[in-house]
Amino acid sequence: MKTNPWSISRLIILVFILGGISFLWLLLGGTVSGRAVTASYALAAKVEGNWGPPLQHHHPRASVSSLSTRESLDQLLPSASEIGVSLNFLPQRKGLITHRTFIASVSGTYTWRNPHPVDVKVDTEIMIPGDTTRIEQFKTTVEDLTLDEAPSDGRVNISFTLPARAEKKMLIQYKANGKDSWIYRLGSGGKARNFTLRLDADFTDFNIPENTESPTGRKSAGQASQLTWTFENVTGVEAVGLEVPAYVDAARVAARMSFFGPLSLGLFFIVLVIAAIRMGVNLHPMHFVLLGAACFAFQLLFAYSVDVLPVLFAFAVAAATSTWLVWLYLKLVAGSAFARIALTSMLAYVILFNATFFFDGYTGLTLTVMGVITLGLIMTGTARIDWSKAIRTNLPPPLPGAEGKTVTV
Repeated sequence: MKTNPWSISRLIILVFILGGISFLWLLLGGTVSGRAVTASYALAAKVEGNWGPPLQHHHPRASVSSLSTRESLDQLLPSASEIGVSLNFLPQRKGLITHRTFIASVSGTYTWRNPHPVDVKVDTEIMIPGDTTRIEQFKTTVEDLTLDEAPSDGRVNISFTLPARAEKKMLIQYKANGKDSWIYRLGSGGKARNFTLRLDADFTDFNIPENTESPTGRKSAGQASQLTWTFENVTGVEAVGLEVPAYVDAARVAARMSFFGPLSLGLFFIVLVIAAIRMGVNLHPMHFVLLGAACFAFQLLFAYSVDVLPVLFAFAVAAATSTWLVWLYLKLVAGSAFARIALTSMLAYVILFNATFFFDGYTGLTLTVMGVITLGLIMTGTARIDWSKAIRTNLPPPLPGAEGKTVTV
């Protein structure tokens, strides 16, 4: 296409076109948030009803009293603790949200030692996940005393006698359904002696929750992880544990893509304008309307196809469709050379940029890098353009005979 110089008025029209399409994008983002995110999170209560909340197991404590006088002596902590935990990750999808559910198998052996020279009664309490989750295969044993019925409130109370200077071991076992995280709390002061907790997980992608201690040992084998916390005599350790792997939240990704769509479209339009000026391509504002609609089709198709398709497949289908529309249209309008430049910039600013929403924490960095690269390309690509000739200012011509005259006000 042979071009006429671009004008300021045409560029202003492009800004209004971008604003109109941006408004549609914001409407789409709000619709996706209301339709998908709110509805899907409403299903989280049902998931929690079946799988329970994040699981917490509390370090046991005991009160000690004299057998002979019934006098309360002191509070007692286990002299040694060996806990084994196995996490089986079984994520559940409800609506557009994949919930991070798992089964935890817990087995703990606690040694209670009587530091007094008299026989004592030990009243122990252990808090396990309570009535908000499902407990199976529960058992607590101290020598010949066994409890095999899980308490509804999550408080395990068992009493036994302990001869002077003697010790006994207490075993507690159970399986529980949970979601998001498994945490072992050491309680007020975070005190423990001869403490060892080994956690075996059938996944390697996990996070250490806030305000919990990092493992003292860590091993990985294939898709499995083994974490160990070992403390000989510690104070101030509030908790240990981990968060299970995070899944891509399709509804949140679709909404964020829609809200950030105008930004990627603006960068795409900037490249198209610069390329058109350099190559002498006369793109009418109506061309930009249709190109914006083709880019908008990407987020629109993804937002609704993700309901029925796997999230990555839905993204690929939407991206391929939108890219094909832009390529075919610009090839007919301006030829293959210009269409290739547009296709390259669309892959970078629309497809690649939106793909970063699948990786939390990288969107801002990607946007910054793309902005800097775009600025560099524009500066180098337009350094030799005579802007006074490339873009008309639409100013009226000077009056005849006015050249070189000075007007005094």
